Amino acid sequence: MRTTVYDEQDLFREHRALLRNYGRAQAHCSEQLRAQALQIERLRMEAMRLRAEMIIRDTALAWACEDGGVQSTRSIRRWPRRATLGGRVRALLARFVPPRAALSVVPPIAVNPPGKTGTTAT
Repeated sequence: MRTTVYDEQDLFREHRALLRNYGRAQAHCSEQLRAQALQIERLRMEAMRLRAEMIIRDTALAWACEDGGVQSTRSIRRWPRRATLGGRVRALLARFVPPRAALSVVPPIAVNPPGKTGTTAT
């Protein structure tokens, strides 16, 4: 079977069309991968922030229980040293940019409440 010039031109046109569509599909997949990577990074940062907020909350509640069984978390805000510590932690979190590798466990923050020595909150 012989091919003519017209058959070859049709074949070249079809090949160009296929490659063009293949390129569009690759670009679309690449864009989706970039968007997913950004979303994963945002979610990791949110998880880190939420873990830190939980640690701050649990530490404040533990201090309140140790200092006489305070029933309300509002009274915790009256303690200036603890408020300052919470503010420092929040400032550090605002500057913190987690690495690409996933952080599965956040180490506990060691704290020494006023009048107590050698205790840590976990």
